[in-house]
Amino acid sequence: MVEEDPLGPLAVERPDPLALLLPQRTCHVASAAKTLAPGLRVGVLTVPDAALAELASTVRATTWLTPPLLAEVLARWVGDGTADRVVAARRAATTERNAGAREILAGLDVITDPAAPHLWLPLPEPWSTGQFTAAARDAGVLVSPGDEYTPRREQAAFGVRIGLNADVEDDSLRHALPTLVHLLGTGPRPDALA
Repeated sequence: MVEEDPLGPLAVERPDPLALLLPQRTCHVASAAKTLAPGLRVGVLTVPDAALAELASTVRATTWLTPPLLAEVLARWVGDGTADRVVAARRAATTERNAGAREILAGLDVITDPAAPHLWLPLPEPWSTGQFTAAARDAGVLVSPGDEYTPRREQAAFGVRIGLNADVEDDSLRHALPTLVHLLGTGPRPDALA
Protein backbone atom coordinates (compact mmCIF):
# COMPACT_ATOMS: atom_id res chain seq x y z
CA MET A 1 0.00 0.00 0.00
CA VAL A 2 1.26 3.50 -0.82
CA GLU A 3 0.36 6.38 1.48
CA GLU A 4 0.92 9.75 -0.15
CA ASP A 5 1.19 12.40 2.56
CA PRO A 6 2.43 15.71 1.09
CA LEU A 7 0.41 17.98 3.39
CA GLY A 8 0.14 15.83 6.53
CA PRO A 9 2.56 17.88 8.66
CA LEU A 10 0.36 20.97 8.20
CA ALA A 11 -2.61 19.29 9.92
CA VAL A 12 -3.32 20.63 13.39
CA GLU A 13 -4.77 17.34 14.66
CA ARG A 14 -3.08 14.76 12.50
CA PRO A 15 -3.95 11.09 12.83
CA ASP A 16 -1.10 8.61 12.82
CA PRO A 17 0.05 7.77 9.30
CA LEU A 18 -0.92 4.30 8.07
CA ALA A 19 2.78 3.55 7.76
CA LEU A 20 3.08 3.84 11.53
CA LEU A 21 0.16 1.48 12.06
CA LEU A 22 1.12 -1.01 9.31
CA PRO A 23 4.87 -0.51 8.81
CA GLN A 24 5.45 -3.83 7.02
CA ARG A 25 2.69 -3.19 4.48
CA THR A 26 2.89 0.55 3.76
CA CYS A 27 5.18 2.82 1.75
CA HIS A 28 4.92 6.40 3.03
CA VAL A 29 5.72 9.28 0.65
CA ALA A 30 6.23 12.85 1.90
CA SER A 31 7.37 16.07 0.22
CA ALA A 32 9.49 18.90 1.59
CA ALA A 33 8.26 21.19 -1.21
CA LYS A 34 4.66 21.13 0.05
CA THR A 35 5.39 21.75 3.72
CA LEU A 36 8.73 23.54 3.98
CA ALA A 37 9.59 25.47 0.82
CA PRO A 38 8.44 25.13 -2.81
CA GLY A 39 12.04 25.11 -4.05
CA LEU A 40 13.05 22.30 -1.68
CA ARG A 41 12.11 19.61 -4.20
CA VAL A 42 13.05 16.57 -2.17
CA GLY A 43 10.76 13.70 -1.34
CA VAL A 44 11.07 11.27 1.52
CA LEU A 45 10.08 7.64 1.09
CA THR A 46 9.71 5.26 4.00
CA VAL A 47 9.32 1.64 2.93
CA PRO A 48 8.94 -1.80 4.52
CA ASP A 49 12.23 -3.70 4.81
CA ALA A 50 10.99 -6.35 2.37
CA ALA A 51 10.42 -3.76 -0.37
CA LEU A 52 13.58 -1.67 0.12
CA ALA A 53 15.84 -3.34 -2.46
CA GLU A 54 13.21 -3.37 -5.22
CA LEU A 55 12.12 0.22 -4.61
CA ALA A 56 15.70 1.49 -4.39
CA SER A 57 16.41 -0.17 -7.74
CA THR A 58 13.28 1.38 -9.25
CA VAL A 59 14.18 4.85 -7.97
CA ARG A 60 17.71 4.56 -9.40
CA ALA A 61 16.31 3.43 -12.77
CA THR A 62 13.70 6.21 -13.05
CA THR A 63 15.37 9.20 -11.40
CA TRP A 64 18.32 11.11 -12.81
CA LEU A 65 19.61 12.47 -9.53
CA THR A 66 18.19 13.91 -6.37
CA PRO A 67 20.09 17.17 -5.92
CA PRO A 68 22.55 16.47 -3.09
CA LEU A 69 22.48 20.08 -1.91
CA LEU A 70 18.69 20.01 -1.44
CA ALA A 71 18.90 16.70 0.44
CA GLU A 72 21.59 18.21 2.66
CA VAL A 73 19.46 21.30 3.35
CA LEU A 74 16.51 19.07 4.31
CA ALA A 75 18.70 16.89 6.56
CA ARG A 76 20.12 19.94 8.35
CA TRP A 77 16.71 21.59 8.75
CA VAL A 78 15.30 18.42 10.27
CA GLY A 79 18.33 18.00 12.49
CA ASP A 80 18.51 21.56 13.86
CA GLY A 81 14.76 22.10 14.29
CA THR A 82 14.35 24.57 11.40
CA ALA A 83 11.90 22.20 9.67
CA ASP A 84 9.66 22.10 12.74
CA ARG A 85 9.66 25.90 13.03
CA VAL A 86 8.90 26.40 9.32
CA VAL A 87 6.08 23.84 9.39
CA ALA A 88 4.59 25.49 12.50
CA ALA A 89 4.70 28.92 10.84
CA ARG A 90 3.16 27.58 7.60
CA ARG A 91 0.48 25.76 9.61
CA ALA A 92 -0.42 28.99 11.43
CA ALA A 93 -0.48 31.02 8.19
CA THR A 94 -2.55 28.39 6.39
CA THR A 95 -5.04 28.18 9.25
CA GLU A 96 -5.36 31.99 9.28
CA ARG A 97 -5.86 32.22 5.51
CA ASN A 98 -8.40 29.43 5.60
CA ALA A 99 -10.39 31.18 8.33
CA GLY A 100 -10.33 34.45 6.38
CA ALA A 101 -11.45 32.71 3.19
CA ARG A 102 -14.31 30.94 4.98
CA GLU A 103 -15.43 34.30 6.38
CA ILE A 104 -15.45 35.97 2.95
CA LEU A 105 -17.15 32.96 1.34
CA ALA A 106 -19.68 32.51 4.17
CA GLY A 107 -23.03 31.25 2.91
CA LEU A 108 -21.45 29.26 0.09
CA ASP A 109 -20.97 25.51 0.40
CA VAL A 110 -17.19 25.78 0.62
CA ILE A 111 -15.38 22.55 1.45
CA THR A 112 -12.04 22.91 3.20
CA ASP A 113 -9.87 21.86 6.07
CA PRO A 114 -8.13 24.41 8.29
CA ALA A 115 -4.75 22.90 7.36
CA ALA A 116 -5.34 22.83 3.60
CA PRO A 117 -3.64 25.45 1.43
CA HIS A 118 -6.67 25.38 -0.88
CA LEU A 119 -10.43 25.07 -0.74
CA TRP A 120 -13.18 23.62 -2.91
CA LEU A 121 -15.98 25.87 -4.12
CA PRO A 122 -18.96 23.96 -5.55
CA LEU A 123 -20.67 25.83 -8.39
CA PRO A 124 -24.40 26.43 -8.39
CA GLU A 125 -26.58 26.11 -11.50
CA PRO A 126 -26.30 27.30 -14.23
CA TRP A 127 -22.48 27.63 -14.00
CA SER A 128 -20.22 25.06 -15.63
CA THR A 129 -16.63 24.78 -14.46
CA GLY A 130 -15.37 26.08 -17.80
CA GLN A 131 -17.67 29.12 -17.72
CA PHE A 132 -16.76 30.00 -14.15
CA THR A 133 -13.04 29.47 -14.69
CA ALA A 134 -13.13 31.73 -17.77
CA ALA A 135 -15.24 34.39 -16.02
CA ALA A 136 -12.89 34.37 -13.02
CA ARG A 137 -9.87 34.65 -15.33
CA ASP A 138 -11.49 37.59 -17.15
CA ALA A 139 -11.98 39.23 -13.75
CA GLY A 140 -8.29 38.70 -12.92
CA VAL A 141 -8.65 35.65 -10.66
CA LEU A 142 -7.17 32.25 -11.46
CA VAL A 143 -8.93 29.13 -10.16
CA SER A 144 -8.50 25.48 -11.12
CA PRO A 145 -11.48 23.76 -12.73
CA GLY A 146 -12.76 20.72 -10.87
CA ASP A 147 -12.38 18.55 -13.95
CA GLU A 148 -8.61 18.52 -13.29
CA TYR A 149 -9.25 16.60 -10.05
CA THR A 150 -11.50 13.80 -11.28
CA PRO A 151 -9.98 10.38 -11.80
CA ARG A 152 -12.18 9.41 -14.77
CA ARG A 153 -13.84 11.32 -17.59
CA GLU A 154 -17.33 10.11 -16.74
CA GLN A 155 -17.15 11.71 -13.29
CA ALA A 156 -18.16 15.34 -13.07
CA ALA A 157 -16.78 17.83 -10.57
CA PHE A 158 -18.91 20.96 -10.63
CA GLY A 159 -16.65 23.19 -8.67
CA VAL A 160 -13.31 24.95 -8.59
CA ARG A 161 -10.25 24.70 -6.43
CA ILE A 162 -9.01 27.96 -4.95
CA GLY A 163 -5.39 28.17 -3.83
CA LEU A 164 -4.71 29.83 -0.48
CA ASN A 165 -0.98 29.17 -0.38
CA ALA A 166 1.80 31.60 0.37
CA ASP A 167 2.44 32.25 -3.33
CA VAL A 168 -0.61 34.51 -3.29
CA GLU A 169 -0.23 37.73 -1.33
CA ASP A 170 -2.84 38.54 1.32
CA ASP A 171 -4.02 41.67 -0.54
CA SER A 172 -4.53 39.68 -3.75
CA LEU A 173 -6.52 37.07 -1.86
CA ARG A 174 -8.69 39.73 -0.17
CA HIS A 175 -9.50 41.07 -3.66
CA ALA A 176 -9.92 37.70 -5.40
CA LEU A 177 -12.38 36.03 -3.04
CA PRO A 178 -15.01 38.83 -3.07
CA THR A 179 -14.64 38.89 -6.87
CA LEU A 180 -15.61 35.21 -6.97
CA VAL A 181 -18.56 35.86 -4.66
CA HIS A 182 -19.70 38.66 -6.98
CA LEU A 183 -19.43 36.38 -10.02
CA LEU A 184 -21.53 33.71 -8.33
CA GLY A 185 -24.14 36.33 -7.45
CA THR A 186 -24.43 37.72 -10.96
CA GLY A 187 -24.29 34.40 -12.81
CA PRO A 188 -22.76 33.66 -16.18
CA ARG A 189 -23.13 36.10 -19.06
CA PRO A 190 -26.12 35.12 -21.24
CA ASP A 191 -23.84 34.52 -24.23
CA ALA A 192 -21.75 32.11 -22.11
CA LEU A 193 -24.77 29.83 -21.54
CA ALA A 194 -25.10 28.91 -25.20
